[in-house]
Amino acid sequence: MDKCKKYYVEITGAPYPGHIGKCLWSPKDSQWRSMTKLEPGDCIIHYITSKALNQELRGRFIGFSKVKQKCTELSKNELRDKLKNMGIWSNDYESFANKWLKNFEFYFFVVLGDFKEFREKVPLEKIPDYKPPQSYIAPLDSEVAEMIIRMGYEEPEESEKLAVEDGLVDFINGLLDAGLNVLLVGPPGTGKTTLAKMVTEKRGFEPYYVVATAHWSRYDLIGGVTLESGSVKWRSGYLLRALVRHIENREKYGRSGKSQGEVARNLSGQDASTGGNNGMKYKGAYLIIDEVNRADVDKAFGEFFLIFSSHNPYERIIPLDLVNEINEYVENGRADEVAKKFIEFAIGQNKKLEKSEDGTGYRVPEDFRIIVTMNFVDARNLFTVGEAFARRFAIVEVNPPSDIDKLLGKIYKNLKEELERNNELSTNENIDEVLEKVKELINDKLRVLYTKCGKPVDEKAEGESRSRLSGALVTISPASLYLAAKTFAAYYVRLNKEDRKRFEKDKDRVDNVLRMCVEAALPLSRLWNESVRRQVEGLMKCVFEQQGQKD
Repeated sequence: MDKCKKYYVEITGAPYPGHIGKCLWSPKDSQWRSMTKLEPGDCIIHYITSKALNQELRGRFIGFSKVKQKCTELSKNELRDKLKNMGIWSNDYESFANKWLKNFEFYFFVVLGDFKEFREKVPLEKIPDYKPPQSYIAPLDSEVAEMIIRMGYEEPEESEKLAVEDGLVDFINGLLDAGLNVLLVGPPGTGKTTLAKMVTEKRGFEPYYVVATAHWSRYDLIGGVTLESGSVKWRSGYLLRALVRHIENREKYGRSGKSQGEVARNLSGQDASTGGNNGMKYKGAYLIIDEVNRADVDKAFGEFFLIFSSHNPYERIIPLDLVNEINEYVENGRADEVAKKFIEFAIGQNKKLEKSEDGTGYRVPEDFRIIVTMNFVDARNLFTVGEAFARRFAIVEVNPPSDIDKLLGKIYKNLKEELERNNELSTNENIDEVLEKVKELINDKLRVLYTKCGKPVDEKAEGESRSRLSGALVTISPASLYLAAKTFAAYYVRLNKEDRKRFEKDKDRVDNVLRMCVEAALPLSRLWNESVRRQVEGLMKCVFEQQGQKD
């Protein structure tokens, strides 16, 4: 939407969506003369009064639109026909409109367009010192209008999007505040990686993200020599790279003079106009190591054990031997840029690392943290993580949430945002109505899939209580549930209206499409692993055949 010339607010108790975002109309009377002042390019912010029919929208700003044509005058019958032709008229709207149409013969009418519904409806109480006027249309201060629009389009907290148990994010923040590094453990698809990145950014730090592999060694994590252009050269590993990035960001953050609140606004995408890191100002960096048990920890993390031997950040020391080793290559001009910066921060002119009291090394910055994720499903194909490694972390289990209603609510909320963002629906479709139909078609099956069929149980259980899926080769995670719902919705929205009606009536076809969507979210190994294949077959039978018998 182009820049607004002027801002106005519409105060209405009309049923939603009704005329909102499509037009404005009022009796032709001096009380509503402000309608004639509206010009093309002006923006209207729509506010729903406390007496409106839609209870969940009362007292909220719900979106904004733009004036497309100057005010015209219509008779009662012309207005009624215009509202019907625009698809506004309905039983609820007729009841609302007739209260006005019976009292006046002529009306002001303004065409609107480019309606943008707010992602988050903005309650009146969130706008300081603002009271809605008594008139239908009134000028709105540009700063107030832009505040309302910003709040309406603010991304919801990532923790609201994540399908994790309540209180988990606060718990992790508490551990990091206490100086601990954190190990997130759980099945695949429970949001561990997203959680690690989200917590890091919300704390004002840059996520320095790496994925462990089976080939990792000391060279990858700490650093080591490599052959480059016929000569031996030091190449810094991920830990040193993250430490250097942490110190660089801290310097930039200190120079920026930004407050904590300003940094938070940067992280939410506002005021991110200059500087590196996509314009964001971080106050440091955290090292995030994903799927750590894909690496041979004993081989790759040797010096890591020494550096992070204590849970006290003040006692985490980079050994002097390691610093001297790196410095030797730097002095001989055979080190990468990260190593040069590290040495500059340790023993150069721009010292940032404090030497330990006993002189054995240099302290890791006290606000530097490491967050590691680990999957415990299909552990036979991964390395074992020993206690020596685990003791360096606070271990947090990230399990699939137990509340299926809350999980499905987040899935559909995220799905709605994705459909809106990708413009997958035609302009005359109501996305809420489409998603309600999708829910009606698949919700019962998804509930059974998640709460009954997809939950592995105790291997010692007997009879009917023993799941076909015990052994945890196949689990239904929030991510797999979301993917199944997303692919089904994508299939549904591609159908035209007539095909949708036929599809909705054909239960076998609906089940077949949903089955394919669920299978698309399950492990690829079912194609060659007989045990996984049998478990997937059992899962499909549990969801579709047993549920079908109940229907």
